[in-house]
Amino acid sequence: MPYTLEADSIQLSYNGRRILGDIYFRCEVGRIVGLLGRNGSGKSSLLKVVFGIQSSEIKSVRVNGEYCAKPYQIDNLIFYVPQHRFLPNYLQIKQLFQIHQVNFSEFVEYFPTCSFTERQNLGELSTGKNRLIGIYLGIMSTSKFTFIDEPFAALDPKSIEKIKELINRQIHRKGFLITDQRWQDVWEMSDELYFLKGGKTYPRKEEQNLQMWKDFLAI
Repeated sequence: MPYTLEADSIQLSYNGRRILGDIYFRCEVGRIVGLLGRNGSGKSSLLKVVFGIQSSEIKSVRVNGEYCAKPYQIDNLIFYVPQHRFLPNYLQIKQLFQIHQVNFSEFVEYFPTCSFTERQNLGELSTGKNRLIGIYLGIMSTSKFTFIDEPFAALDPKSIEKIKELINRQIHRKGFLITDQRWQDVWEMSDELYFLKGGKTYPRKEEQNLQMWKDFLAI
């Protein structure tokens, strides 16, 4: 059986307003799962709840069928890449790659136009370059799963294509959960898709095409 992560029974409210209420999704090592929905539908909140850094009224997260209260505390289970800058600005790039056991030389080889050195601090980098490093570390990490919130934001088109290619190269050893407003890219690269609307997740059906789910989400 493949290594699996499942989440359901999640309920989350803000100021009395229900944000998430009828959730189910499943990730497996070797597959890319896409999560799509309108801005403000709760996609980022869902990733944080499952990862374990956002509290919720109710949730059930299971790894290979075993309940897991705080996945972020389990070594090499999930690498979560949020939308915002999350890498510590005071660290040198070299130190960061060493901490995550990722080869910096391979990064430079894959992204030869990145004009920075391993001795620079992360705080010196632009948002786009900082973002690119964070996504690369998430993809190349030893974690069983990588969650990426808006992987294509702040990146140039060439870097976006390289990130998509890199994900497909690493899919044999981990599972991915991706959400992004570049809907067609997520649609095309995902093995499974869930739509988030009204606090509920809806799995894609075989007969659905891109326009059908856009109509469903009223995009």
